[in-house]
Amino acid sequence: MNSKDMQEKIIENYQRDEQMMILVFAQWCVNNDLDPEELYKRAYPKQASNPSLKQAFDLTVSKEEAGEIGDQTLLGVLSMFGNEDLAFVITEEIEKRKKNN
Repeated sequence: MNSKDMQEKIIENYQRDEQMMILVFAQWCVNNDLDPEELYKRAYPKQASNPSLKQAFDLTVSKEEAGEIGDQTLLGVLSMFGNEDLAFVITEEIEKRKKNN
């Protein structure tokens, strides 16, 4: 495998993994009765709507059908991709949930 092929493979893997991270985020939101677009806008107010998020949201299932996604799992996945602003917003929502329970 030459250098160019290796670079393309790395980029392809990163994009696939990033899409999985977005899907995990969207499903976590569904599981916790939260709007993923609203949380994303709070984290990144200067960005336009995210087409990848819309695509991932279309792939989510109802919370009754979904497996549980732990809070720390989501925060770890977000951290791997450098989404600290989104992780901060998620942490705020986790704290709100804890206060209400």
